[in-house]
Amino acid sequence: APRRPIFESSSRRGQGHGRDMPKTRPLVHENDWKQRAVWIDGADGGYFRLETADTGEVPVRLFVTQKLLTEAEPALYRQVVNATRFPGVKLVCVTPDVHYGYGVPVGCVILTDRNEGAVAMGPVGFDIGCGMMSARSNVPAELATPDRKLEFNREVSRRVNLGAGGKSVKLGKLSEKELQNLVRGGAEYYVDKYGASFDRSRAERHRIPVSDKWDIPWGGKGSPERGLDQLGSLGGGNHFIELQRCEQTGTLFVQVHTGSRGFGHGLATNYFQMAKDERPGEITDLDLGYFTPSSRHFESYLNAVAAGGNYAILNRLVIYEQIADAFRKVFKEDLELVYEISHNLVQAEEHP
Repeated sequence: APRRPIFESSSRRGQGHGRDMPKTRPLVHENDWKQRAVWIDGADGGYFRLETADTGEVPVRLFVTQKLLTEAEPALYRQVVNATRFPGVKLVCVTPDVHYGYGVPVGCVILTDRNEGAVAMGPVGFDIGCGMMSARSNVPAELATPDRKLEFNREVSRRVNLGAGGKSVKLGKLSEKELQNLVRGGAEYYVDKYGASFDRSRAERHRIPVSDKWDIPWGGKGSPERGLDQLGSLGGGNHFIELQRCEQTGTLFVQVHTGSRGFGHGLATNYFQMAKDERPGEITDLDLGYFTPSSRHFESYLNAVAAGGNYAILNRLVIYEQIADAFRKVFKEDLELVYEISHNLVQAEEHP
């Protein structure tokens, strides 16, 4: 089949809690949408197909069980409909972790035509590039006694600052030039400049390309310069570092959830405002902001997402190095990186 260039905007757990959306005109199937979802089975199935007068010609696939569908928040429907109404949308997918989010559900993927469709900003949200990092060990979980868990907590806290205003312990405050190098060069640049103890093949990507013509929009309401001294810090909200036990092996794992800190948040804040200023009569709520290829900010926003994504990737890998050092001190064993992956991004892809 011929392959169509599309943009995939994904919205996952890293978004945090959603905000109430303003009520617009009533939806036709706001009260019975769950009953209209049809289960599709077989090799190409495994999801509910949702077609209503509100979603129009845009197909919606709900990758949930019947139980998850039954328990889903009723207000999700309006956000699913929102996802179908951006210009050029070809498909909306809803994932099992779905919940109420920023304009569209947290836990959705929106595919739009790359040449004519919009890039929706709500799915990416304010924490550009937010994602997960998982690491494993051969240490039996029973060795994580209360005393050792407390010691591990203390050692991690010495190496990784926590909370909304947390600063970098390992790298300190970067110059604007060095931050530019890092968000453009990604993990490739970091390894060459600083050395690294992690295996880059265990990361989803090493670097998302950023145009040489793009520059960080310093200042503004968002102040992305906040990221100058935050690389390698966790942040607040629903971000975490967690010591876990693997049921299959009975050994200790560490899971991390974090993103691009003040840098990505600052970029998003500035671009959300640009979208609203560009279409003041149409975009009345920041959460439903978008850029089309005809917008003067379109390419600039895609570069901002790439730069924020690179920052987030580095943030998780630097945190992994610090946690591995703490783990080694407390449990006398090494941590091995399993995988690092983002879930709040826009990606250009080719699909049938």
